[in-house]
Amino acid sequence: MRESVISNLRLKGFKDAMNQFDLELRDEWIQYGDFQEDSGYLAMKRMLELNDIPEAVFAASDLMALGALRAIREAGLQVPSDIRVVGCDDIPACRYSNPRLTTVKQDKEKIGKLSAYMLNDLIEGQSKIKPVFTDSELIVRESCGADKTFW
Repeated sequence: MRESVISNLRLKGFKDAMNQFDLELRDEWIQYGDFQEDSGYLAMKRMLELNDIPEAVFAASDLMALGALRAIREAGLQVPSDIRVVGCDDIPACRYSNPRLTTVKQDKEKIGKLSAYMLNDLIEGQSKIKPVFTDSELIVRESCGADKTFW
């Protein structure tokens, strides 16, 4: 979903991190979806058809990451030994997938409260729309292949 503000921010953050650590990033490895499981599945299938597949995948949502896990399994590959997978959002299903999904967690309660305050201010004419960012947390699980003692 190229027109989504959140997907563009996540893509920029991903690209910045890849550049910061001088990691290879090919244009054909960037696939677009709609934050749903089927789009992650189809995007991963397209990526698996390439001659040179990435060692790791960062999906802009956990649902897309779960779809990617399914496509990887169907291709006879293993996560994390063949491809590592990381999602974003920390939905409850991450704790029950096989392997359990590494993800970037957001404080949904804080985001909800901030949104309510901002909406109230807009209704009362006290504020203009402005971007607000909250902290996130990396939740390390099996899908990234990292040793838990490292974190």
